[in-house]
Amino acid sequence: MDGMALFSSPGTSADSNICTGNGNNGITLMSSSLFTLENNTCTGNMVGVQGTGGSGSGVIKYNNISANTQTGLMLEKLAGNNDVHHNVFSGNTLEELDAGASGRVEERGDKRSPHDFALWKRDPKHLMQWDSAFGRGFPGWHIECSAMSRKYLGDTLDIHTGGPDNKFPHHECEIAQSECVTGQTFVRYWIHCGWVEIGGRKMSKRAGVLYTVPELVEMGYAGRDLRLYLIKQHYRAPLPFELALLDEAKKMRAKLNNFVHHEMMQRPESPPQPELATAVETARGAFRAALEDDLNTSAALAAVHDFMTAANRLAPGRKDADRAVAFMREVDAILGVLDDAPAAGDDDAEIEALVAQRDEARSARNFARADALRDQLTERGIELLDTPQGTRWRRR
Repeated sequence: MDGMALFSSPGTSADSNICTGNGNNGITLMSSSLFTLENNTCTGNMVGVQGTGGSGSGVIKYNNISANTQTGLMLEKLAGNNDVHHNVFSGNTLEELDAGASGRVEERGDKRSPHDFALWKRDPKHLMQWDSAFGRGFPGWHIECSAMSRKYLGDTLDIHTGGPDNKFPHHECEIAQSECVTGQTFVRYWIHCGWVEIGGRKMSKRAGVLYTVPELVEMGYAGRDLRLYLIKQHYRAPLPFELALLDEAKKMRAKLNNFVHHEMMQRPESPPQPELATAVETARGAFRAALEDDLNTSAALAAVHDFMTAANRLAPGRKDADRAVAFMREVDAILGVLDDAPAAGDDDAEIEALVAQRDEARSARNFARADALRDQLTERGIELLDTPQGTRWRRR
């Protein structure tokens, strides 16, 4: 159930409501006229504030829309020019922001209020200094990001990422200072990723717990192995890191490659099966729905694995196998985990001839000859796969 809904009456407003613990949305906006959403608390819902339709234009400010399961603010289905500013995503209140309570900054006597943050700092010991209208000094951490974002990306960003520790104070300070200058919404979508953890602790250089990508590649992992490992879990959830889990991702990627480069190759001719076309459309729909559900890559990968199981069960002929591979390439344009097709070898024709000889020996029940040919191919790094549709081979 939704906490409350705003319908399409002119000048609709919601002020100082508390909408918490609802199974769906805290506040649903369905306005086709001007509305104001101010000083509301929307926490512990699936979505804090959801725009579901209409062409409403409104002001959404000074709301606490934190700690919701999926996201705080989702307005993409509400057309119109909405002024969204000075909302709190971290869940902090003024009462909780005592001086120095975060442990990240010291209490400063030059602040009018402990809730203030510095735009320009003075410290004669700091290595980088500039002359400015405010005196000699250097920019604060928050203003650096706002300045660079505005210079290179403009007044409004489509997507801003970061870790959960960036929500406060950094991202909320970025919102405050950027929107005060531009009068525009600073960011349309905030993507806060869960930490990579080792032994329950955040992986970080400062903590002395860190793996780098070059180190993992040197240990024998491909970049695509790491990519699959990172997208196996939803991006908002903490991601435990162990080499054993990376090994699992490597095996999973080998299974994906085997399906595309071997199981669906060298298939016999047979009439197309409507069940294969249905499996493709079902998987395509499930894959897209998962990604549209807050980039749920875990569910998207599950849809791909379900499709491979269904396709193998159908034992497709050549045309259906080509359709299955085309679908896998389609989803991999997003996932980016498949290897390129193996290059043809100079001895492919010779390998094909030896495989054919082995098949003839098996048909003649000359198993000693068939085994000898298999051993010869094995010595050359060729793995044979005997299937009801015939013998296929691949290089190991």
